[in-house]
Amino acid sequence: MKKLLFILASFCVTGIAVEKAVCHGPHILATYAPSKHIQVFKLDPTALTRITNADQGTAATTPFPVNNSISWSPNGLFLAAAATVDGNPSKTRLQIYSFDGDTFNFEREIAPSEAHDITAVSWSSDCQFIAIGTSTSGSVQVFKFDSNPDLENSEALTLTTSLSSSGDINDVRWSPTGHHLAVVGIAVPGHVDAELEIFSFDGSELTSEDTFDHGAELHVVRWSPFDTYLAVGGVSGTGSKDLRLFSFNGTILTEKDAELHDSTIKGLAWAPNDLVVATGAINGTVETWQFSRSLETLTTYGTGFHN
Repeated sequence: MKKLLFILASFCVTGIAVEKAVCHGPHILATYAPSKHIQVFKLDPTALTRITNADQGTAATTPFPVNNSISWSPNGLFLAAAATVDGNPSKTRLQIYSFDGDTFNFEREIAPSEAHDITAVSWSSDCQFIAIGTSTSGSVQVFKFDSNPDLENSEALTLTTSLSSSGDINDVRWSPTGHHLAVVGIAVPGHVDAELEIFSFDGSELTSEDTFDHGAELHVVRWSPFDTYLAVGGVSGTGSKDLRLFSFNGTILTEKDAELHDSTIKGLAWAPNDLVVATGAINGTVETWQFSRSLETLTTYGTGFHN
């Protein structure tokens, strides 16, 4: 498990987005890099083995090279990815690929409602909704997804709701239940002095529940597997901390701990049992943290370096 967490965090510090799929086995990873390929790997105790890859050049060239720009559907049958056509941010596309365990197939794509780069993609736990975050005075948008292959592209992905922000949105992440959406960035919708915001979602609208002022840009947010806690990372903010741990009771965020990775955090992952958190930073370091449920704290567990 520590090896898997290390790989997840390591990929993120190199500009490669990575997501794990559990439907086809516990160690199936998808990566997305500036080479305009989505690649799928199987992780065994000794090595990573590539299963397949999809060249996005068949649909849209030069994918946007940022973290968090791919997301598996929870049933593992589809992968959502962000891409730009000819490197033009005004031609950003949200692409959907199907995956049968062996091969990828391009299914459909749609442009966001505003012409900005897509910086983050997240699929809801019921597979019905895809949330995206965009940059350049960004926005948070939620699309409803219909997997019926007979539908036209415009009907398969339907914009449900959209909120504008005064700053870039760097990451969006649905809670494990799909009832809430966490958003981080330079500024969150409606709050120029907050970099973290939690929304509730009723299937049609996003409603702000709580915000937090980190004091600097946040790059990544991840919920714990049991929907109770979330961790965020980014630039060192208030109190010279770049990693923060929160509890969330459905309406209120409560900060439980704040730690220092000592470099801007770009990648973050929880272990499935929620007892370990891994962080990856832009200086190439990957650190693991022991999470104590009883104390609600993070303690340094181990440090590595990604070349």
